Amino acid sequence: MSIWSNPSQSFGSCKQTGPQLPVAELLSTSASSPTRIAFNPQGGIIGDGCWRMDTNGTCSFEFGGDAVVNEVTADISLKNCTNVWAAPLWMKPNQSTYHERAGTSKAEIDIVELCGAVSQNYDTWGWQTQWGKLDAAKTPPVPGAPLETSGFDAYRFHVYYDKDADAVKTWACPILPDGTEDGPRCLGGGNYQGFAHDTPLPSDRTYYLVTDVGNLAVSAYCGHDAKSSCSYQVDNVKLHTNNGSQAFASGVCTALNA
Repeated sequence: MSIWSNPSQSFGSCKQTGPQLPVAELLSTSASSPTRIAFNPQGGIIGDGCWRMDTNGTCSFEFGGDAVVNEVTADISLKNCTNVWAAPLWMKPNQSTYHERAGTSKAEIDIVELCGAVSQNYDTWGWQTQWGKLDAAKTPPVPGAPLETSGFDAYRFHVYYDKDADAVKTWACPILPDGTEDGPRCLGGGNYQGFAHDTPLPSDRTYYLVTDVGNLAVSAYCGHDAKSSCSYQVDNVKLHTNNGSQAFASGVCTALNA
């Protein structure tokens, strides 16, 4: 079984009125790796459309604040995604519990989003950082070379909550052939200071995982290329805890346990 379900072709600001390839022809899961999701056009061209799968209703988890889950990691690679609005992996607040108050915004955490660049983003808080383009004050301090929308081999992306600093910190490291991380070549992402302060309720920080692509000529929100052969893979998604416990006790979601 897979943690991924709920195939959709109409979501948020992505709504395609014309013909489009079905989700099953582009997004595929894996029986051998329950957390794996791959976007791969079988015919080589994605065309126009919107494609999404998520873990809503299957695998949701609280992150940050007093929650035991304090880190999310995932291995992501992609190629040929220039001029395509792709978000291989992001964390969406559970809409059934999300409490929106005056003066606050969505607690969305985009781990990898392509919108002109390969970025990490905190949604409408407006904190978007291109992966690998950081000043020396960020973590880790060495910026490295920015990831490109034309493609990159597998990196392990980290989203970590530092409770003492009340900050979400992100970084990504190339994966070596033996599966370990190439520490000296890690790239920094964006940091969010005051995370639990801005999201005080546990329901503000209850998330599910999402992967999606939008490629529309009408809105062209982050570009458009009907002849794109964009592809990506997300695998080895893990939830780490601050006390060594498992995030899930039973069912398919145990595949997320670190």
